[in-house]
Amino acid sequence: MPALVSIVLPYLNMARYLPAAVESVLAQTYPEWELIIVDDGSQAGEARQARELADRHAPRVRMLAHGDGLSHGASATRNLGIADARANYVAFLDADDIWLPEKLARQVDLLERFPRAAMTFARVRYFSDDPQGVPEYEQPFGSLHEGLYDPPQLTLEFLRDASIYPCPTAVLVRREALRAVGGFDPRFRKVRTDLVAWTRINTHYTVHADSSIVARYRQHPASAVAQMNAAGDFLRYELAFYRWLLRYMEGLPRAVRMAIEPFACERMYYYSVQHALRSGWNSRLAWRMAVAPRLAVYRAFWRHGRWLKAMLPGSTPKPETMPEERAG
Repeated sequence: MPALVSIVLPYLNMARYLPAAVESVLAQTYPEWELIIVDDGSQAGEARQARELADRHAPRVRMLAHGDGLSHGASATRNLGIADARANYVAFLDADDIWLPEKLARQVDLLERFPRAAMTFARVRYFSDDPQGVPEYEQPFGSLHEGLYDPPQLTLEFLRDASIYPCPTAVLVRREALRAVGGFDPRFRKVRTDLVAWTRINTHYTVHADSSIVARYRQHPASAVAQMNAAGDFLRYELAFYRWLLRYMEGLPRAVRMAIEPFACERMYYYSVQHALRSGWNSRLAWRMAVAPRLAVYRAFWRHGRWLKAMLPGSTPKPETMPEERAG
């Protein structure tokens, strides 16, 4: 009998897009799945529409919500779905994305054929709601090759090229591996939630990379990424992730840590200089950072990772929209 797949779909006021996402699950050629829609504090009308949709397809589709009815962010919402998952395989589908019909069949087959892999990921095709917007295009595969990657190879690849790291919609992961690394970090509420989770897996488990296109990723103004870019918060989110990464590295085996360190510090250095230059609060210090020998900067980041909070006051995250400064 085919293995069951638990599909976790975080939902927040996306009634406009949810039916298409659910239909793409119903259209899967792989028959053994359960869909868990997890509401993250949607408005009453939006939550009602999602529940009615789940009820129409019960028991294969069911709906959960946080006990207090409030929004806890994408990470905590995915974790709630993972905790309720019954299957050994877990997939993720955002409410505004669409799977291609062979998505589950292909990825289950890959994990069955490669039992050493804790996760397999593929690519997405980006598309826009606006017919006058950006034409459809495929996510790059960069320097990746199809096959297995042992730790920390994929972490290095993702640090070199952020465009290739997996969208949640294009991932299938073994539940025990996901739970072993702690799932998603709830302190990352909106963006970079997936990159934190994949980094945890990539540094502890073998992962399979697949160049296939398995989903369509919708780009629209209400998405978390679009809102981040519109608010000009990209650099602050990047700095929050790399602060987390430098602290996370302290708990990794030395060989893994030493492999990642130069690349992590390189990116931290780059985004810190960009933030300082754009903030304009201390142009002299920013200029000195930009011309400093990078090796010395790497060592400073590694030994004194928390100095950034004092150096860049403007980068301190806002608790309601950003991961906490102490995220680790």
